[in-house]
Amino acid sequence: MRPSTGSVDEPTSGSITARSHSAFSGTGGSANCCSGNSMSREILRPGRTLGSYPEREFVPPNWFEATVYRMTGPIARRHRARQLGAQKFLKQVHHEAAPLEKLATVELRDGLVTLRRALLREGLEEELCARAFAMVREFSDRTLGMRHFDNQILGGWTMLQGMAAEMGTGEGKTLMATLPACTAVMAGIPTHIITVNDYLAGRDCELMSPLYNVLGMSVGAITEDLDDPRARQAVYACDIAYCTNQAVAFDYLRDRVTMGYRRGRLHRSIDGLRTGPSNAGQLLLRGLCFGIVDEADSVLIDEARTPLKLSGPAANQIDRRVLRQALQFADQIEGVGNGYLIDHTRTVVLTDKGKTRLAQLAEGRERPWTSPRRRELMIRQALSAKHLFIKDQQYLVRDGKIQIIDENTGRIMPDRSWELGLHQMIEAKERVEITDPAESLARITYQRFFRRYLRLGAMTGTAQEVAGELWSVY
Repeated sequence: MRPSTGSVDEPTSGSITARSHSAFSGTGGSANCCSGNSMSREILRPGRTLGSYPEREFVPPNWFEATVYRMTGPIARRHRARQLGAQKFLKQVHHEAAPLEKLATVELRDGLVTLRRALLREGLEEELCARAFAMVREFSDRTLGMRHFDNQILGGWTMLQGMAAEMGTGEGKTLMATLPACTAVMAGIPTHIITVNDYLAGRDCELMSPLYNVLGMSVGAITEDLDDPRARQAVYACDIAYCTNQAVAFDYLRDRVTMGYRRGRLHRSIDGLRTGPSNAGQLLLRGLCFGIVDEADSVLIDEARTPLKLSGPAANQIDRRVLRQALQFADQIEGVGNGYLIDHTRTVVLTDKGKTRLAQLAEGRERPWTSPRRRELMIRQALSAKHLFIKDQQYLVRDGKIQIIDENTGRIMPDRSWELGLHQMIEAKERVEITDPAESLARITYQRFFRRYLRLGAMTGTAQEVAGELWSVY
């Protein structure tokens, strides 16, 4: 979906990153790392202080710190729940909302301009946030015919403070997310609303666009068919970008490759003194300022350790003939009996008997068979392709190509490939066209990626069930 631009043009102030062990402050109804006033002083947007590409510098806790976090987690979450002041905030919203109902739309717009200026100047100060929530609620009622309920206000306040709010499917999460998103944008903070698939990203963006437009906010959605880098860049340049967890994580990796050695704290500080980074025209994102994650249990827990790898053309190409030889040699090693085993990590290990037989098969042949390390890797890949990667389970053969199946979601990932020659070995096994291998340019897990947001809010139907794990990981 292309970006949609609103009608009120208020300037937004445009990241070094804060050392922290946590992107999350806690879980819904159970945490808050700071009071409203201290939160207001925290800078969460690109600019002179944080540079042009803000992100959190995550330093993993040592074993002692990790142990303390696990032991004190329940107590700390209860303490932060008391600090949250949710009911007090709800009363403030109702207090601010009452006079808005009587105003004409033109008067509401004037009030919105004044409010945005105040939020840009003061930051996410609690009283201003309550006024923003009331304003968004009133505009939503007039524009969409949907008025936020109290539980959505409480959930929105929870997420704005970097916590997870519990709300089941069908209870209005899409509408709830507009409260923290719009409030953050009024304070000049670029916001990502992260969903689990393209359909939801496009649908939610389209449903809420009328509200964002009347508030003068630009919005767009990153979907799989939006493959032009400049089009993706335009969406991320919007105040609010709807995207999937996979899309935003891979676009972040692309930016890291583009930045190269200029990823460090010093370079971002220098860039902040300019109008933008030296390679700003090539970067997709504007940093990782504020993210709102839908279905947090799936994205932040179930897929937390899923490795994400960005690949490019490899310097060394693979001889197709060698791949077929490897599969033939694998057949002969299987015939030896006890030539290999598969360990508890689903990794092929050659036994001494298998290595001896492989050395016999490789005798008198050219490279790579002359190298014990290289030939053993080739045979392990061949045996893995035969026994660990099964057609219609780990991959499909479609249009003469190998397409990987995401084992967590069951979705097809046509642009992904296995590394270290495994993908080409499976292509040889299936007798399809063998593609050129790729090498890893950058990699990250969802767990490490989401820790890089300056602030991260989430919504899920099982917040209480995963509260401990969210606390210990994020």
